[in-house]
Amino acid sequence: MSNSAPGQDLPVGFGFQPYRGDEDHGPMAAVRLGCAERDQADAHSVVEGLPTATEIAEASARLEEPSKNQILVVHDGSVVGYSTIRWWQERDDTWLYLHRGYLLPEHRRQGIGSAMLSWAEERIRRLVKKHGTARTAVIGANAMASEQDASALLLATGYRRVFSLVELELGDLQQLPERGSELPAGIRTGSIESSHYRAAWRTVVD
Repeated sequence: MSNSAPGQDLPVGFGFQPYRGDEDHGPMAAVRLGCAERDQADAHSVVEGLPTATEIAEASARLEEPSKNQILVVHDGSVVGYSTIRWWQERDDTWLYLHRGYLLPEHRRQGIGSAMLSWAEERIRRLVKKHGTARTAVIGANAMASEQDASALLLATGYRRVFSLVELELGDLQQLPERGSELPAGIRTGSIESSHYRAAWRTVVD
């Protein structure tokens, strides 16, 4: 991709707009809600869910330079999509730059998602150069299995599946099997105490 200004590949009537803060949180939450049916979003998911404006504000506040690493797609003055970039260092010293985009279904298949993807990748390239990342830097993106449009776009652009996370929900704790029954040898169930928190966190990290 060239170094020209973002937005040049967007259809007429669409444009990129830098994230501005509080005034954008409501419209961003509306985008997520507008994507929910098409993408089969699970409101109870602890990974994705359907964030409120307040939760989006909290997530945005945790970004480094949010006005540069979060961008909105606007159409006739209304926010119809947005992309976010964040990064961290993995345990093997690889730096992972992760981008995530959301676009209302009625504006898909017009090249907007591709333009959002190009913006994110170009921004990440500049961040890697700025950070002087040592050894290995990787560009990554997330999409739920039910997000067929996003998954198709990423795979068509050369991304490959390298990690999957499965969420399981047990709605009724009374359905747990009795201790010692129906469980493999060495496995038991029981109440969680504060002394268990670190071990539970460790399983997620590992």
